[in-house]
This record gives sequence, structure tokens and C-alpha cells, in this order.
Amino acid sequence: FMTVRYSKLMPHISIESNTGMSAFMGYLYGTGIGSIYALIVGLFCYVANSFVSATYLAIPVLGAMCAAIMSIFAGMGVKFTTAFAITIIIRTVVAYFIYGLLGADPIERLTHQSSQALTNLILYLPLIDSVYGLVKPFVGLATNKFPNPFFPVKNLI
Repeated sequence: FMTVRYSKLMPHISIESNTGMSAFMGYLYGTGIGSIYALIVGLFCYVANSFVSATYLAIPVLGAMCAAIMSIFAGMGVKFTTAFAITIIIRTVVAYFIYGLLGADPIERLTHQSSQALTNLILYLPLIDSVYGLVKPFVGLATNKFPNPFFPVKNLI
């Protein structure tokens, strides 16, 4: 909530943490839980902070996409940090083009997406990886002991 509010104080700079946490939830609990988290928490944060526009509302949708990608990587057994980094890079590229379709100017898109990627990779990745290390023994999907009920990727391969 507060990272969304502080992101607004710095034009075209994003320090929001919903994307990283959505990816984390997707890795641990699958596409369904991760996407629900991304959409509910993301929409609440932006609406509660009075940020309602197409570009702001695209962020929770991109978070849900990150949750789905991370769920696929978890099902494939990709290491958390590697999956997170690849997911954030994919999100950055996709978001750059989506923001273009929504009318954002090229400089705004470049600065916003660059800051989003750097914040997630430099600031949030070490923090979320530490949390992942703490919860990993207690979550079945994180240890690949249970099938992912929301995206049975192992059955597709």
C-alpha cells in the first residue's frame, strides 16, 4: 500500500512491491492464488490511493501475469531467483508495449519500466528470496512435493 503511494511522489519512477509479491505467491501457491493476490491487493492499493487510470490498473494485471509465469517455472523446477529475474524481465518488456498501447509516452515508459525492473531485481529480489528461504520448508509447492492444482504444468510436458 505504502510503496504504491510513494511511487506517485516520484514521477515515472515505480517502487511498488505488489508485482514482486505476486510473483512470489505464484511461485509458492500457483497461478490461481498468485493471480487473485495480484488483482485484489493491487487493485485495492491503487484505488485506495486514488490512482485510477488505465496505466495504473494495468499493473495488477501484469502482477497476475507474473504469478502465472512463476507458477510455470516452479512446476518446471527452476530455482526461485532465476525464475524471478526472468519473470521480471518478461514483465518489463510486455509492460513497455502495453503502456504504449495505453498512450504513455516513450520516455515515461522507459523510465517507469526501468525503475520497476531495477527495484524488483535489486531491492525486492534479495528480500523476497530471504522470505522464500524461511517459508520453503513449510510450503508443499515450494519443495515440489505436491502437484500445483492451479496449473498442472508437469502434466503438460
